[in-house]
Amino acid sequence: MAYTMGRPFASLSNAGIALKLPESDRAALLGEARGYPLRYDPDDPPSKSYTVLPEESYGPGRERLEKMLAASIAFCQAQPLKPKRRRKN
Repeated sequence: MAYTMGRPFASLSNAGIALKLPESDRAALLGEARGYPLRYDPDDPPSKSYTVLPEESYGPGRERLEKMLAASIAFCQAQPLKPKRRRKN
């Protein structure tokens, strides 16, 4: 996981690079460019938050990847922080 200001915005796993994106960017990625919802395991339900980027997004021309990373970081920084959980002793 990659974090910004304590908030996760990206996942790198055997599934590929997945980003948490605003709904409009997520819908465009799912619709146009072979992006798909993150699943760490084929039996897992698809993520409602993270979208796996198609491999061509992080190839030689990285402008698209940089733009999507910036969008993901900005989106996650704008989200309210979740309150910290109190530990049970």
